[in-house]
Amino acid sequence: VVMILLNNLILGRLEKLRSVSEGILSEGTISLRAPDSGGRDEISVLSSSFNTLLDTLESLLSDIPDVLFICDPEGKVLIANAEARKALGIDRHAPLPDALVTSILKPSSNRGKYGNKEFWADQSDSLTREVYEAVVARPDGKGAPAEVRWHEITYGKRSLVLFLARDITERKNFEQRLARKAYYDDLTGLPNRAAFIEDLNKHLKVKDDSGDAMSAAILNLDR
Repeated sequence: VVMILLNNLILGRLEKLRSVSEGILSEGTISLRAPDSGGRDEISVLSSSFNTLLDTLESLLSDIPDVLFICDPEGKVLIANAEARKALGIDRHAPLPDALVTSILKPSSNRGKYGNKEFWADQSDSLTREVYEAVVARPDGKGAPAEVRWHEITYGKRSLVLFLARDITERKNFEQRLARKAYYDDLTGLPNRAAFIEDLNKHLKVKDDSGDAMSAAILNLDR
């Protein structure tokens, strides 16, 4: 009778707590919770504190204003915060789809050369730098430019990868406005002297074996 009571009141409940803890580490998720009877005994208090800690951690990750993914070394998404779920088009508490981070964070065309990483093996170029530019693929098909930071982390006994993507749409728009201001006249919207010189230099550098000549005409439009 003592052994049955010991198993039901202590050992069985400790085993459930251990099972939840191992599940969090093995599955790479923080959505699991320990069974809490609401009692005042030490195991109930421990379970309650354990759940409170997980609630706080999940809330901190979820409320980060940037897109956050935690993936396994192959790129499978294990944890996603609220912004990342919004990018995926799923509810905050909906189960994550069986997706790779490469289908969500797509390197931009001007990313340059990177090195080799297992979770980017399906890309023609993969990354080694910890900061790079990418496009966040959204359900509506409209990609948003983002500055992505990634870092390898230790999760229990597992090595995972954390991706943090910050929307840089405003910055890109500002850069485009600056570029246009440098090469176009504010009043007329026509290309200015700097644009002409740059285009002329490009044409002069083009190798052309056809023997064709190139000419340039300059007309002054003052007043």
